[in-house]
Amino acid sequence: LKGFGEYFNTVLVALGKKNSFEAQALKPVVWKKIKTSDFPQKAVKKDVALQAGKYTPGASYRFEREGFQYFVRDYVRDNHTFARRLVVLQPKTQKIIYEKVYSESEGVSLAPLNYVDNNKDTSINQWTGKLFKNKAAVIFGFEYQSFGCPVITILGQPAEEIYINCDNRH
Repeated sequence: LKGFGEYFNTVLVALGKKNSFEAQALKPVVWKKIKTSDFPQKAVKKDVALQAGKYTPGASYRFEREGFQYFVRDYVRDNHTFARRLVVLQPKTQKIIYEKVYSESEGVSLAPLNYVDNNKDTSINQWTGKLFKNKAAVIFGFEYQSFGCPVITILGQPAEEIYINCDNRH
């Protein structure tokens, strides 16, 4: 395969008689910094709650595409981003479609946000759009996995996470 880089971490393959992917429907997320007050003020769900006092809210970002508003907020400790909260809203109803907190651990690190702070990292990590035929839009690319494999989140009702089968030997 040519044009995919050294590690093929952006290549998805499905085996079967029919192609289950939409053609060229994924787009990179282009994060734009916003004021802290523009981040959705709804309470964090218990299953995605951040430990009170452990992290300080950091920079917030926004992206909009195909009827969804995506918001991300960094959570900092000791001048390092250790967690990141994603909230996906439906603008007309202001209803939360999806919410998750990504945090660093022994085998997981946070992927840099696309196009933020003129970062020297030019890789594109977060993607959204139609990936699968007959399914809702997806979002993925917030974590780097050291020992496991990444997840693709389908933003349906309810949201569904698809765990990718990958070869992550090292």
